[in-house]
Amino acid sequence: QGHRALSEHKTLSVSWSHYLPFVTFTSDPIEGEVSQALSLYKIALIKTNYRNFWHRLLCKLRDKEALENECILVKQEIRCRDVINQSDAHREMLKILISQQPSDIRQRDQFSRLLEPSSTNALYREHSDDK
Repeated sequence: QGHRALSEHKTLSVSWSHYLPFVTFTSDPIEGEVSQALSLYKIALIKTNYRNFWHRLLCKLRDKEALENECILVKQEIRCRDVINQSDAHREMLKILISQQPSDIRQRDQFSRLLEPSSTNALYREHSDDK
């Protein structure tokens, strides 16, 4: 019983910098848009543990929370790509923000993938139109 009580009261220690990587005060609307989109996308990445093995396994096992987090991540990725693809200036701002990340964070986040075409977008939009 004591062990169970301990396991139920575990806390997760997370640095806030992981949640709000690009919070800045700016008068540049493009920087603000891209920063906000990246922040929401990063939160979704963190909630799925960067789509690690355990997250993917839980999704295969139809775990409700894992599936909800995966759905949120897909939606945030689509929104982020939509923001970034608005203009060359938006894409350039993404590159600038990526260059400001420490290399270990940049490697884990892989935001540069947002500049590549995605088949996930088309598939998700196809299925979300059915609902």
